[in-house]
Amino acid sequence: GDSGAATDADIDVALALIQAHKQWGSAGAVNYIQEAETILAKIYDSEVDGNKLFKPGDQWNDVQNPSYAALFAVKKAMEIQVDESFTQTRDWASVYTALQNYLAHYQNSTTGLWPNWTDPNATGSCRPNPGWYSEGCWYGLDALRTPWRVAWDHAWYGTANSASMLNKLSDWLDSSYIAGNPDNVIGKFNNLSTGAQTAYPLDAAGFVAGLSGAYMANNNATDQENLNEWYANLMARDLSNPGILPANDPLVLSDPATNGYQYYSPTLQILMGLTLSGNTPDFNTLEPVVADPVEFTATGDGLLPITLLRFNANKKEQSVELEWKTASEQNNDYFTLYRAVSNNNFTPIATVRGAGTSNVIHEYEYLDMQVPQGMLYYQLAQTDYDGKQSFSDIISVYFEPKNFEIISYKSDNQNNATSLEVQFMQYDQINTLRIVNIVGQVLFEQKFTQTVYENITVDLPPGMYTVVNTVNNASSKQKILVK
Repeated sequence: GDSGAATDADIDVALALIQAHKQWGSAGAVNYIQEAETILAKIYDSEVDGNKLFKPGDQWNDVQNPSYAALFAVKKAMEIQVDESFTQTRDWASVYTALQNYLAHYQNSTTGLWPNWTDPNATGSCRPNPGWYSEGCWYGLDALRTPWRVAWDHAWYGTANSASMLNKLSDWLDSSYIAGNPDNVIGKFNNLSTGAQTAYPLDAAGFVAGLSGAYMANNNATDQENLNEWYANLMARDLSNPGILPANDPLVLSDPATNGYQYYSPTLQILMGLTLSGNTPDFNTLEPVVADPVEFTATGDGLLPITLLRFNANKKEQSVELEWKTASEQNNDYFTLYRAVSNNNFTPIATVRGAGTSNVIHEYEYLDMQVPQGMLYYQLAQTDYDGKQSFSDIISVYFEPKNFEIISYKSDNQNNATSLEVQFMQYDQINTLRIVNIVGQVLFEQKFTQTVYENITVDLPPGMYTVVNTVNNASSKQKILVK
């Protein structure tokens, strides 16, 4: 029921929730993936207009902002609603196509720069005065995020259109007076066609950060070298002086070169630096993890019975390899390994003899065989000779639920017919099998029970599909590629 939303912020929140689900799972106090599904549906319903473009917010759409066109986030929404079997699916594929066309239309044909604000469509022009300031047709503090977001899309998905836009920008950076030198970027670009600049020293780092993304498309032999140079230049900048005047102070507006205000360059230095250095991984492919513990809880006398260097859980097919290393042990009789399928119900699974008293490194391991599916938690307990115990932090490992297996599949290209041989693991339960395309449309759905193997034939045009089988509200997924 609230209003006054900012679309770019809502997109960031949705991505953060998806990342939290991939990092920690959603079985705890917060169901991250359910929250992500809810906010993505609200973004689409309230912040996507009739042209399938992002509005600046839920209450206004008289202008639009190219930096809000987060292609990578839209593509992620397309994926996650299929992978997680969302019930609130939306037509994100159309949004993705519309935003690509929008960005291509408003990118300057000479410089490759984008304006801060535009008409609310993919056919108009930049909007010089959007109502609150006169820099709508500049490449300024809004637009500087645009090449970074386009580069992010190319980094995750290798999108050809995104690469083309980045290449146009990098070509101009190399051939113009910028000459591929980040030190020649001094602030805002007040003319998109000529690339003329207005000095804005305290925020120059933000402009260097955004433009650096142009070199991520690997357009020519020097792009990697240029990317390295621009990244090093960005990371070397001291952004500890944020300025003392507000952004709309008359002194700042009249003489930004002297009194410039640092808007969000320190934040952009971090965020864009992560993308430029390859440290913004596609978290849809990550598995939930918990940071490794570094020590045990102290015993009653305040002394640590052992110095634990690490405690790790690693998947090995359908087993979990647990390994830990100690730097020293004091009166250590034995270790006990505990496992839980929820974070508060641990049971012992193994006991391993300790080293007594030792000041040398000892390494231990245990293989937990045939583990259940889903999120598993492990804890290591240490017991002294006198019976006192201490416990490590909790670590986790995630096994994607698997209730079916695609034994084989083949396609008849002439008839668009795809045949699948499927094995159901829980054949005595009701298995609901669905085949879903990349925009969330269900192309096949059928229930099976009291059957182990089934042969299914479906009319599928070429493309990527997700086969989802649901048993007792638990879903397992496998992808197929129809050529």
